[in-house]
Amino acid sequence: MKLKIINHVLKMGGFSMKDFEGRLSLQKIIYLMQEFGISLGYSFNWYIHGPYSPELASDGFKLDNLKIEKHLKMKFMDEKLEEDFEMFLDFIKRYKKSPRKLELLASIAFLYKNKVPREKIIEKIKQKPSKFDGAEIKEAFKFLRAAGVLDVKK
Repeated sequence: MKLKIINHVLKMGGFSMKDFEGRLSLQKIIYLMQEFGISLGYSFNWYIHGPYSPELASDGFKLDNLKIEKHLKMKFMDEKLEEDFEMFLDFIKRYKKSPRKLELLASIAFLYKNKVPREKIIEKIKQKPSKFDGAEIKEAFKFLRAAGVLDVKK
């Protein structure tokens, strides 16, 4: 199932593992998907452009080389998982074509999950090579909170 989901994400995003932006997008979408409650079992570490999983990169390259055909509609056996996946697709549609914004969202979510205080998150994000400004960061926090990815209590 894990590889089917990754293949679906690659195809829905219209990107491939052959370019940096495609690899970045896959990493951030899968990270956010897991934060959304759809666990694929990947563990992520902090890297230059935010959360990164070597295992996911390896799986992405395997799939990209297999040239698996695009599935028209992916269905889950578990109804709750199907519902969560549809909600995630709705959540990500606004940003799925913007690797830079995906990097911002995933980075904030990763740092937040790892109990980094908001002020430190903002500081760390502003130091990233992608050069995010205060307004973008504020908008991303708001978007993640509204989607329930960030716990409202923090």
